[in-house]
Amino acid sequence: SLHPSPAVETSRTYNITFGKPEQNTLGLTSPAALLATTAFAAQSALAYQAGDIYVRGGFEKADPTSDNGDIANQDLDVSEENGFAYGAGYLFHDKFEFVREFSDLLGRDWMMLDADNADGLAAFMTEHPTIITKRQSGQAGSAITRYTIDDVDDPVLFHRGLVERGELLVEENIVQHPDLAAVCPGTVNSTRIAAFFDGEKTHILAMAQKFGRGQAADQMDFGGFYTMLDEHGKAMGDGYDSHGHVWQTHPDTGFPIADFRLPMLEEALELIDRAARVVPQVQYVGWDVAI
Repeated sequence: SLHPSPAVETSRTYNITFGKPEQNTLGLTSPAALLATTAFAAQSALAYQAGDIYVRGGFEKADPTSDNGDIANQDLDVSEENGFAYGAGYLFHDKFEFVREFSDLLGRDWMMLDADNADGLAAFMTEHPTIITKRQSGQAGSAITRYTIDDVDDPVLFHRGLVERGELLVEENIVQHPDLAAVCPGTVNSTRIAAFFDGEKTHILAMAQKFGRGQAADQMDFGGFYTMLDEHGKAMGDGYDSHGHVWQTHPDTGFPIADFRLPMLEEALELIDRAARVVPQVQYVGWDVAI
């Protein structure tokens, strides 16, 4: 529910994409996705020289204001510092509305399914043989499914199944930077960057690199883990998960976690600054960036 509260913390997952003119020197697709979950959640494309940047986000604190008058001498103005913004909160809860609202900033291919566009989905998968589908709401990767064109025996039946399950948002699969693929090639490994927007400037509070285990999502529910990064994007130590495990190397590739350095950090931070200004009422965001 959306209402002011003395202390509101939440975890959401939503998607958005920001695009720049294609400058991809590696020949990868050029989508950049912005998502939301205690930060954002989604996939899209931003091609920039060595790779594509994708972002995911969500919110923990909002700064809403309104002037709704009064009833029975009770002030109805929304002015509590900690709380949800009435006008913006739903955008971080509804994946479908999120991509529509930010469509001018999206940079990856996506489409919405309806009962009559099976042919459109077939054409989309001809161009993008691997797709990501998303339901309207969900978190920790629960609303995300990955399919390949090899999963489609009958395009009409495949389309009908997606619609019946509510997997209505279809996006092209992200091709991540080779430095991230070297750690875990089967999952798009996102970087959690916690930021605060003060109305003028975006401040970076902390960064953590997440690594998956070959699944469609890199969350810990899918076997993923993380390591903290310093201000230069360098891993500060081993990897950890919520089950008490310590990972000195990635269990699937043997990559030494402490040796990891995030590529294209400056470009990622520039993208986050742009995203933070879209809904300035949401001041604290934990952005998930996939490069």
